[in-house]
Amino acid sequence: MWVIVVSLGATLSIFPRMRDVLQGVGTKNRALAVAKQFSSWRLTGWTMHQTPRCLVTPVGIRGYTLIELLITLLVLSILAGAAWPSWQRQLSRRAVESQVAEFRSAIQQARREALQRGEVVSLCARDPALGAAPARCMRSGRDWSGGWLMFVDRDSRGDMSANDLLIKVHQAGPQDGPVLGTVRSVSFEASGISLTAASRLRFLPLGAARVDAAVDGSQTVCINKPGRARVTAEAECAS
Repeated sequence: MWVIVVSLGATLSIFPRMRDVLQGVGTKNRALAVAKQFSSWRLTGWTMHQTPRCLVTPVGIRGYTLIELLITLLVLSILAGAAWPSWQRQLSRRAVESQVAEFRSAIQQARREALQRGEVVSLCARDPALGAAPARCMRSGRDWSGGWLMFVDRDSRGDMSANDLLIKVHQAGPQDGPVLGTVRSVSFEASGISLTAASRLRFLPLGAARVDAAVDGSQTVCINKPGRARVTAEAECAS
């Protein structure tokens, strides 16, 4: 019953407005005028109000459906999954390149320190088991993965003792991979010539197997007898 009352009240309320609309409009155009007027009105409560044109949604414009959104997310996840391994390899290569640059810089600094001080300066593999404890060279093995120490080697043993002077400590970072060498230390005499035989260190990407071989993304630092260092992607240093 109340629906009929509401409809009747709304109908009666629009009659005066319809009269205003139809005044001055020809017979042929009256139906069109009435349709346009009804399309711009909306029912709120008991009366009919005219809706501003700026609030009317244009025909043909709509949002995305849930299915379209799910398909878009699925395509994006597939593309991200395909690009993730390549992105990881790129990050690993950059980490290796950064670590190699650090070691080459250490070699150059050690050689320069030996020339300037007139003493033997050595680089040795840092013992990672000590953590943040006082620096110490590896007692055995040729694994440089824990970083390296630079020190004035006053007894020319290639191992840091109480009489030696520590110059610099390089500790491996969380993104650094394994580093395998052919020697446990590299020493330079006062003339800048290496006291160690020609040697090499292979820098591997994080997560790679600890094998002294040319794997994807790895680099080798070759140190010759005069103390010069160069980088190659090969497993061995060409003479």
